[in-house]
Amino acid sequence: MASRAEDHLQCPTCLEIFKDPVMLPCSHNFCRACVQQWWEHKGDRTCPVYRTEFRSIGLPMNLALKNMCEAFSQASVESDDICSLHKEKLKLFCVDHQELVCLICRDAKIHAGHKFCPFIEVHEDHKDKLQDGLQDAKKRLKDYIETRDNCNEQATYIKIQKLLDKPKLLSGAPLDEVKHVGNLKFSVWERMKEMVSYSPVILDPNTADPDLSLSEDLTSVSHQKEHQRPNNPERIYNDEWLNPNSPA
Repeated sequence: MASRAEDHLQCPTCLEIFKDPVMLPCSHNFCRACVQQWWEHKGDRTCPVYRTEFRSIGLPMNLALKNMCEAFSQASVESDDICSLHKEKLKLFCVDHQELVCLICRDAKIHAGHKFCPFIEVHEDHKDKLQDGLQDAKKRLKDYIETRDNCNEQATYIKIQKLLDKPKLLSGAPLDEVKHVGNLKFSVWERMKEMVSYSPVILDPNTADPDLSLSEDLTSVSHQKEHQRPNNPERIYNDEWLNPNSPA
């Protein structure tokens, strides 16, 4: 029952019991500091829940809600601070059982040999951890709200932007097969003609005079006496070359 009542007394922004609660024209209640922080962050005066925008607005205190929150907090402190068995204040914390105990519980048999520490020390340690966790949760909530608002703005923008015209196909995109593939043999032959030279006369190195030297392509000849060739039967010797003074 207490948890249900606490849900109705929590601020939707900080998720804590209302502190200095104020009511907006849309009937939603928030902590005064939470509303002011929201307005400073957004730059306009809107409801943090439904984003309803208000042109001119004050922050009137919800006195009835404030009184309910203070009464609930006081009742929670009083009920949580009393031992249910001995009706004594819970001043110690049992480290072994991880629970609050009173002075009578400390001397009970169930806590014999256990380690105790003052309640205020445990309260401060847990308070610091809770504050750290709360700050992290607030940051995550802030990031979530910013991401959600950006997505909503993008969705609105997409609905009213002009659609692009139908794309047109450009000429010349496919491969020009006629140019590159058509009459391929002739094209290769034309390229080969540029690299190969044609000579109608081919010299035979096996029948040339021993003093003649032929080029590598057998199309030209030069006179070199130092060049030696084998005396094979095909080679023709001219006596006039060998003995110019002999009679014809």
